[in-house]
Amino acid sequence: MPYTTLSEEVKKLSNPQRSDAFVRQVREAIRTGEIEAAQVPGRFTLPKTQELHLA
Repeated sequence: MPYTTLSEEVKKLSNPQRSDAFVRQVREAIRTGEIEAAQVPGRFTLPKTQELHLA
């Protein structure tokens, strides 16, 4: 599953005025373990994977 930021998810809302309620619900879901989250820096480099060359 790719990483997505909370601000990216807020931008997808059809009613931006409800973003504060959405953020509160997401944070509560993280606290209660309903969803998993990680705090990462705004920009980060993913480790490079080994390339597979098929003959």
